[in-house]
Amino acid sequence: MKKLIILAIGIGLVILNSSVGFSYFGPGVGARALGMGGAFVSVAEGIDACYWNPAGLGNMKEAEVTIMRTINNRDVMAYQEWLAAGTKIGDSGGLGVNYVHFKNAFQWTEKKTKKFALYAVDDEWVGLSLGGYGGGRFKNLAMGVNLRNRSSSLLKPATETISKWSECEPTGYTVDFIEYDLGVLYHLNNKVSLGLIIQNCTEKAIKYGGDSPIDEFAWRRNITPGVAWRPDKKTIFAIECYNHILEDVYTTKIGKGQSEVRIGFERWCTDKIAVRAGLLSKYYHTIGFGVREVELKKFFPEIAFDIDYALLEGHGMGTHFLSCTAKF
Repeated sequence: MKKLIILAIGIGLVILNSSVGFSYFGPGVGARALGMGGAFVSVAEGIDACYWNPAGLGNMKEAEVTIMRTINNRDVMAYQEWLAAGTKIGDSGGLGVNYVHFKNAFQWTEKKTKKFALYAVDDEWVGLSLGGYGGGRFKNLAMGVNLRNRSSSLLKPATETISKWSECEPTGYTVDFIEYDLGVLYHLNNKVSLGLIIQNCTEKAIKYGGDSPIDEFAWRRNITPGVAWRPDKKTIFAIECYNHILEDVYTTKIGKGQSEVRIGFERWCTDKIAVRAGLLSKYYHTIGFGVREVELKKFFPEIAFDIDYALLEGHGMGTHFLSCTAKF
């Protein structure tokens, strides 16, 4: 009953924040995963699996609620907030709900004027994730799915000198749709795990409407394989290829992006303190730390908290992320 109550609270919080979806997959969410350079597809455990690989929900041990906030550079980095709640199902499954809010700026050639103009998208999504392990021969194989209701609202600066999302104004163009991801996680042995997620399976082309000043986006399907190695119980090395087809997960008339190799490391120095580092792309590297099972028995006698921090550094700026996860 306690788990159902926690999950219901999480669903309620998600619904209260669910005005509209998701633009592109940017750096990611969850300070633990970001501290590891986003190389988390093959690690995928706990509530973070809702985003990185839903198959990893089978690794959940208890009910969890987490929240992440982008502390600074909120007019530069894509992700602003993430909220998720999940619970274990049976002996080998897990269920989660999550909410993501972020903004992203880009330049686009207007259809009418044929000139470059700065735009931004204000996106949110509400997602449902389900994953778990099989039985018998498939006891080491987990599969999962993310299903999300996504919407995207187009913003434009009021003047040509404005470059911050917070100063952009709605254009009135909004698009809503459903999309899904598929994830797989396989434990080769107690040291090596293999992960795979197929994002944007629907390859949705976004059109803001016939009178919209921009052409459509073609959000590409993205396949991300990864491998994690645990030489001991306190250490993880992970590597993955984000978008292995050597194209960006979205295309525009400006051109295509690049494939990214992500590398991550985590070491638990004590039973409760971890240090992390990673390479998120050829442009960004990360460092971070985590403290787990922080107890506040005076106020929350049955709840333990994990606190995670990550610094994403590159292009001459540093962006700070902070996550707090409550475990019941």
